[in-house]
Amino acid sequence: MTNKIPRKTLKRIEEDIENNNLGKARDRLHGLIFTYPNELHLRKQLGDIYYTLQYPEMAGRYWYLEEHKVKL
Repeated sequence: MTNKIPRKTLKRIEEDIENNNLGKARDRLHGLIFTYPNELHLRKQLGDIYYTLQYPEMAGRYWYLEEHKVKL
């Protein structure tokens, strides 16, 4: 299913993360999740960003659908 998500947007998200612009990456991921709600890997990535930003409650909202959960 990932092939329908614009590669350009995914690349921008990766660049934002590499440049430590997590706020922009977060915003882009929110937009993609709104458009592609069934793409669980986007939710995982957003949860990871929220965790890095020290918002574990928000991270949990996006991690709860993960099939393989790990304890932190």
